[in-house]
Amino acid sequence: MTDTKYNGWTNWETWNINLWLTDDEGSYELVKACKTPGAIKDIVENWADEQGLLNKGLFTDLINMGLRQVNWVEIFDGLHEE
Repeated sequence: MTDTKYNGWTNWETWNINLWLTDDEGSYELVKACKTPGAIKDIVENWADEQGLLNKGLFTDLINMGLRQVNWVEIFDGLHEE
């Protein structure tokens, strides 16, 4: 079995989403205020939809595949471990 962890996170997708969400103060405060992991996922999916990234087609499939790999609980727990 291969270790799929990335920089201490479940996988690259989780690490990358967390990096983007915590990279600037505005998005960090928005996701930190979320009360559930699902709320963080909803924010990311809404952003993707607003950018037109969830239209039908190849890139929609790729984005959705990547989002399904994200460990939203791990991101939520990381934001609230302080």
